[in-house]
Amino acid sequence: MPTMLEKLIEDIHLNGDNRISLIVADLCIGWALNFGAKFGIFALVYNLPKLIDDGIIDSDGVSLINNLMVVLYVTFGSFTHFDQNQFHELALGLDLTNRPFLWVNKLEYPNEFLGTKGNIVGWAPQQKVLSHPAIACFATHCGWNSIMEGLSNGVLLLCWPYFADQLYNKTHICDELKVGLGFEKDKNGLVSREEFKMKVDQFFNDENIKSSAHFLNYLVHHCTPALSLTEWWLSNTAYELEPWMLTLSPKLLPIGPLLRSYDNTNATTLRSLGQFWEEDLSCMSWLDQQPHCSNTYVAFGHKGKIIGWAPQQKVLSHPAVACFISHCGWNSSTECLSNGVPFLCWPYFGDQPYNRKYICYELNVGLGLNSNENGLVSRWEIKKKLNQLLSDENIKSRSLKLKEKVTSNTTNRGQSLENFNKFVKWLKE
Repeated sequence: MPTMLEKLIEDIHLNGDNRISLIVADLCIGWALNFGAKFGIFALVYNLPKLIDDGIIDSDGVSLINNLMVVLYVTFGSFTHFDQNQFHELALGLDLTNRPFLWVNKLEYPNEFLGTKGNIVGWAPQQKVLSHPAIACFATHCGWNSIMEGLSNGVLLLCWPYFADQLYNKTHICDELKVGLGFEKDKNGLVSREEFKMKVDQFFNDENIKSSAHFLNYLVHHCTPALSLTEWWLSNTAYELEPWMLTLSPKLLPIGPLLRSYDNTNATTLRSLGQFWEEDLSCMSWLDQQPHCSNTYVAFGHKGKIIGWAPQQKVLSHPAVACFISHCGWNSSTECLSNGVPFLCWPYFGDQPYNRKYICYELNVGLGLNSNENGLVSRWEIKKKLNQLLSDENIKSRSLKLKEKVTSNTTNRGQSLENFNKFVKWLKE
């Protein structure tokens, strides 16, 4: 494919006045930039190369910011008052963690408190503290202002609410956004020192939570600022899939799922959007002979084997397909969601691990395949999760209900179609 691209550029430059002025490349075809340099063409590359340049990950995809995010920031606002026993447990809990902390506190702490790992101050410039790369997490009462300051700086939250909207905010953070952990009280109504230590340790040791922290940090510091340079961001998604994401900016316009923009299944000349490989349609006649919901579709992007290339949209819409074992790339995810097919998730890199979490724990329409101690997904794990998925009627039902909601966005009065028309109208003005 690289030699074909080089020849294509040469032919265009030799045979006409329309020369290529810009190459836009995603992470999978970064080699295209070499030809841009050879022919003196400007280039724009997305995702992983930018993360490497910014020092977020190395060339192997390993995070470089773990050692920076080490400090626990603790403050509970001006209106929160601990009783003596609770204050005592909090102070000794900070000692138990044996981790560096910054504690905003004006009260006298107990004699047993050592505080050798921490810094205790009467007041702190919260915005500056939360934006500091040393801060790993924020123990907070979940007041809305504090939440927005924490999230806007890409910091995960340890939630300790007291009253009013703080209790609801904790639920939203921990159960819906999944960007925090909540402290639980014991039978005496106290958050014990052991509970405090356990939740702090869980934050630092849980890879899913770390993934959320890094993804949130990337969104805040790399994606969201780019919005200020644009008039609109067209997104291949739907409100029902990512309602919280679409609240980040009024510039985000959901126009998906794009794959459902046509339903003429008899139009044999149509290809799946964004695909350039020749599709092997032989599998469709084989599927036609199978019972409904009896087959597992397995595809991990263009590295797949058995058949060279499948018409994925047609396969996923076929009634014989019961589930989809996928790497959780967003295009594959939207294709699967729009056809009401449950997932078995096997992510590899980039946004795929986050997409898996969203599919399995937020949308609840799939199961994740877990690696064993050797780093392999075993045959027994695949069999177990496949049987579990195919016998779970709740997942099947949720998948079909979500399909109806998602695909309604591209109908004549659907939100995605209206958003796209809004964008076209803006272009014409």
